[in-house]
Amino acid sequence: MNRAKILLVDPNTDHAEILKRAILNMDKDNFIAELTHITDPAKLISSLKEDDYELIISEYLFDGYSVSYIFNELKKQQIEVPVIFLTQDTSEKTAIEAFRNGAKDFFIKDFSQSNISKLTNAIKRLISEYRSIKDRKRMELLLQKNYNQMMNIFNTLEERIFIIDRDYNVLFTNDIPVKMFRHSESVKCYNAFFNNNEVCTGCIAKDLFRQNSNNISVKREIFDPEGQVWYRVISKLIYWYNEIPALLCILIDITDLKRKTQNLNNRLKYENAISTISSKAMMIKDLDHFLNSALEILGKTTGVSRVYIFKNYDNNRRTLNTHEWTKKGIKSFIGLDADYSDFPYWYNVLSNDGIIIASDIHDLPPEVHEILEMQNIISILVVPIFVKGQFFGFIGFDECERERKWEDYEINLLKVTAQIIGFRMSYDSKLTADYFDNNRQNQI
Repeated sequence: MNRAKILLVDPNTDHAEILKRAILNMDKDNFIAELTHITDPAKLISSLKEDDYELIISEYLFDGYSVSYIFNELKKQQIEVPVIFLTQDTSEKTAIEAFRNGAKDFFIKDFSQSNISKLTNAIKRLISEYRSIKDRKRMELLLQKNYNQMMNIFNTLEERIFIIDRDYNVLFTNDIPVKMFRHSESVKCYNAFFNNNEVCTGCIAKDLFRQNSNNISVKREIFDPEGQVWYRVISKLIYWYNEIPALLCILIDITDLKRKTQNLNNRLKYENAISTISSKAMMIKDLDHFLNSALEILGKTTGVSRVYIFKNYDNNRRTLNTHEWTKKGIKSFIGLDADYSDFPYWYNVLSNDGIIIASDIHDLPPEVHEILEMQNIISILVVPIFVKGQFFGFIGFDECERERKWEDYEINLLKVTAQIIGFRMSYDSKLTADYFDNNRQNQI
């Protein structure tokens, strides 16, 4: 895991030492902090760069500085690092003033365990949000770069270009579309290029011919279902031989751009799911309620057929399906009890913090896919759950309707959720043990 770079600005070295210990102890929660402490903001704030830190934790009141000093310096340098303010001033006015200045969170300097826990949770949340924003910006820049590259290709006239008359007859085409003709005898554009027997849905050719102006160009997107390709179509009225009105059409393949946009949307959707599950882990006291809620969020976000949690017992010799969410029409296997000796590959992979992943379950060892076939599983993704460093069980996705290629953001979603569950259970170890022991007895 990448280290979280945190800047602590506090003139009180005793307070700073307490905070440093609390933050550095977050390592136990799979969160590694790299912390720098300064006593005077002027020594470092003015020379900050965007990637120096991911979070600033600062005393709110400094002798000789206005309360907005840090924010003014960050704005000057166009740095959007989140800031948490700490103060011994308990007045509501101070808190309001901090948020108006741009603080992401505000805490009273109360070093009780409860307040420290709230502070460390806020630190993890803000750093996670900051990283998500930076990732999204990087993706947006990448998408823009890809778009500009496609425009450069268009400017070299190497895209699919054709000219039609008002009856959709193809008057001209460059070499590229000649290769994509599905019927060599076709002369209508909709049949030649898209294998349609009638004008394409949303075609604007008639409207452009009716306007009879060569100053108008129209951009739109169309999808070729047979070729599974997206095009951006640029259409412009021109005059062909003998001053015959004609329509110049340029087709730019934007399939990759569409897929990247979809991946970005999915990634943002999955990040929201992680955020929601994290919040519920802190807010829902009942363990059973939290686990069922988390599985439902995972299932509805990903659209998989089945999401489940298995808990180990009998000294990790056996495992039990204790919680499950299924899509409508998918058979439930809640209460399924299995002996690891029947499929040692499964135990060996997960207990060593590996993952089980397959778009086709037949790519897994026979001992595994034979069991999975009985549950109508086509594709599977499973990650382990560890509680206080011990192999506790596992959480998984089953896809029973189609073969599914698991994306990186789906794998990350399941891994992070497993960590959240393990973290949540680590605070209720006795409750967790009693809960699952009772659950097993009730279901066997």
